[in-house]
Amino acid sequence: MQSSTVNQISAPADQNFFLSPQFPMQRQYEALRAYILDEEPSGEVARRFGYSVGAFRVLCHQFRHSAEKRASFFRQPQRGPQSTPARDRVRELAVAMRKRNLSVYDIQRELATTGHAISINTLTCCSARRGSRACPAAPMTSAHLP
Repeated sequence: MQSSTVNQISAPADQNFFLSPQFPMQRQYEALRAYILDEEPSGEVARRFGYSVGAFRVLCHQFRHSAEKRASFFRQPQRGPQSTPARDRVRELAVAMRKRNLSVYDIQRELATTGHAISINTLTCCSARRGSRACPAAPMTSAHLP
């Protein structure tokens, strides 16, 4: 039985992603990788990736001498906000109101009168983070009507 080194799973389009990069940073990375890891001649790599020999030599110099250039290939994703401003502003107020056994609807209404517009879902999350159980809605009375 003969074994093949050809990857049976990869399609030619998958291979083209690496062999013919469309984005400049990816093209630089693949060219440097071919030259440094695969030890291909610089002139051949430059031609294959669309660089002049001089431009590719400059790219290699920048890569060897600039930590910033090396780091530019793999940037760390920026993280989003680690706080929730709407919740943070009213969390303590909401918890204090929950301790008075107010429902989330009553809390929402009281917070709205003090200028804090906040959703029921946000109030539920505030209560859940503090370990409070959800308080059932109060029975509808005339106080609940607009």
